Amino acid sequence: MITKLESCGFPPHIEHVTRAAEFILTDTVGEHWITRFLNRHAGLATKLTSPLEQDRVEAEDPQIIQDHFAKVHGIISTKIIQQKTCTTWMRRDF
Repeated sequence: MITKLESCGFPPHIEHVTRAAEFILTDTVGEHWITRFLNRHAGLATKLTSPLEQDRVEAEDPQIIQDHFAKVHGIISTKIIQQKTCTTWMRRDF
């Protein structure tokens, strides 16, 4: 479950992992259970994620959007992507 969620870009919160363990065990886990669990599973680690609001702010930044489309047009102009395969939004000048 943990790796599947993480591979989709949704790393689970510590409390979700703890609740899942308690559901499976039908009992509560100790205060330091998550630390011991992570120590036993070296392939897992806690990750800090950026708040969604910050991602939204960056997604609406006109300079970031212009840079993105400049890169798209650069790829199209080098003929890596043929013009006939582009959708309407890619053909417009931004």
